[in-house]
Amino acid sequence: MTYFVHLSEKPDRDIRDIYEYIAQTLYAPMNAATVFNRISEAILSLNEMPERHQIYKTGSNGEEIRFLVTGNHIIYYLVDHSKAQVNVIRVLYGGMDIDKELDSWV
Repeated sequence: MTYFVHLSEKPDRDIRDIYEYIAQTLYAPMNAATVFNRISEAILSLNEMPERHQIYKTGSNGEEIRFLVTGNHIIYYLVDHSKAQVNVIRVLYGGMDIDKELDSWV
């Protein structure tokens, strides 16, 4: 079964922030493009067998937050089988306080 991958405003902003940080703060625009492409490809790959990745946490409502590591970044998402949809909720740098960043989803 093929799933629709939905990227809401927050993970979209996460990806833009990652790109801008690498390109402008680290002065590495080519690296920023490489990281952007790697994250984008990883997100798009969630359309097939999204449950192949590990569960990070189960929320209070029973939703399983899953994650996919790509380079130094982690994509967090929910799978909605009733809609055949994957909802990406955050894209974070692996060195961040993940629990704090995902607090509103648990």
